[in-house]
Amino acid sequence: MNYSMTNDNIIDTLPKTNRKWWIKFIKQTGKIMSISSKRITEFNDSESILETESQICRDLVRGRKNKNNYAVLWDPLNNIWTIDTKSDTLVIKTRSNKLEQVSPYIAPIDTDLHASISKTTGEIKVSVNLERIATHLHLSKIKNLITEDNKLIDLYLTKKNNPDCLIKIVNLDSEELIIRGYTIAEIGNDITATLDWTDISLYTKPYFEKYSMDFVSTSLNDTPTDIPITNIQRASLVENSDTDAEINIQVLNGNIVIRSNLTTQQLYFFKKKKLILHICNNSIDYYIGTITLDAKDICSNKDIIFKAPSFWPESPLITFKNSKIRIHYHMETKNDTND
Repeated sequence: MNYSMTNDNIIDTLPKTNRKWWIKFIKQTGKIMSISSKRITEFNDSESILETESQICRDLVRGRKNKNNYAVLWDPLNNIWTIDTKSDTLVIKTRSNKLEQVSPYIAPIDTDLHASISKTTGEIKVSVNLERIATHLHLSKIKNLITEDNKLIDLYLTKKNNPDCLIKIVNLDSEELIIRGYTIAEIGNDITATLDWTDISLYTKPYFEKYSMDFVSTSLNDTPTDIPITNIQRASLVENSDTDAEINIQVLNGNIVIRSNLTTQQLYFFKKKKLILHICNNSIDYYIGTITLDAKDICSNKDIIFKAPSFWPESPLITFKNSKIRIHYHMETKNDTND
């Protein structure tokens, strides 16, 4: 009996192997730092190495695919790291039913969701940091939203540090929150009228990574907080003393008196740690001078007082750049003879 074996048969029976690749990536964000066909041994504590046979690596190395569209993602089903395209869809779902307390001591720039509560109107303005959410969830720019319930995100207003002592459940429109960047809900005047604001905490389920909150003594501005910093705003000229603004300016007994409703919780309003006021006489073409205020002084609950210059206009035009605050200039003046 004769046996024969062709080369084609030999090739078909050999196991097929793929080339191995090593990817260095940032553990927290999944950002790809480098890809090599040789084992990578140098990396720091914030980085990790993925060994893979994915053909995506070859296309990335050869420039056939854009590395910015890919990340090293955690696959919870197979319990492994893997390289894949970044998603542009945010899936809002809670990681557990355990309530987490919202911190009043963290600036919103370091959190995913921030809640401002107005002690004046009883409103809650909730804003989201979509860039931060996209980063730690390994997403590209968030374009789509998946949620089973339009009222999925709830905030729980409770007695201080006591989640079992519930005062009010505040339902948030998650679709509006993500698409618009913020949403405003109401606690209700019947509740706020009897609240002790020093004895209040806020809780939520862990939809995102970090949360923050603060209390304000004014109403909540319902305009977006992402107005470009280059936009120039003007202080409003008002005649009555009962106004709703974060900062109030008045000439009193020959002094400029600046009163603020902001607290240390609102220091994050001032990215450059100061507020610059440009003073003009009726028109922006008639510039007089500049007043520079320290953010810590503005948020200290103390009046800022200094001597009014002799050239101070009767109806000053005051301009500034800060989309998070409103400034009112009170036209009424008082002199020592009126006391």
